[in-house]
Amino acid sequence: VELEMAINTMSPNYCRSKGEQIALNVDGTTYEETNTYSTKIMDKQTFASIQATTNTSRYAAAVFRKGELHITPLQGILQMRPSFTYLDRADGKQREREAANEGGDSSQDEGEEDVKAITVRFSRPESEQARQRRVQSYDFLQKKQAEEPWVHLHYHSLNDGRSEHERQYLYCQAMDTADNSELVKTPK
Repeated sequence: VELEMAINTMSPNYCRSKGEQIALNVDGTTYEETNTYSTKIMDKQTFASIQATTNTSRYAAAVFRKGELHITPLQGILQMRPSFTYLDRADGKQREREAANEGGDSSQDEGEEDVKAITVRFSRPESEQARQRRVQSYDFLQKKQAEEPWVHLHYHSLNDGRSEHERQYLYCQAMDTADNSELVKTPK
């Protein structure tokens, strides 16, 4: 899950000069449709989810209504953390600028071709330990996350009719049946 939240840029706690500097570092001076910050100021923060736990059998959500406690088991738990991918974009733009500056200085020796010896290596099969390190690496996880398909969702506020409809699923509908009267502890 990825969630973009607006930042109150009019707050006395917001540093406007830092927000402008971050937007400038990320997007540069030219306006493009792909810019992260269209207003030339950091006016939003992105939060990305990570799986908080794989074993959710011990967790539940509860609602107390009309003297009754309704408990619903959870199928998954996600933790939202700030995403700093905009800083990666700023670093990429900085590297591009540095490469462009270095590329302009190599005007000498253009007529000569550089001949270099190369060494060819054939890769051997990857060991299980090396494969585990590669799978757990930051680059591998970033690539895997980028390949994940996006599903666009619509937000419904707390008092929206759709929210109320979904909230009704948290309440037990058949309070008089016998199988709802006892809790079963799952084995460890």
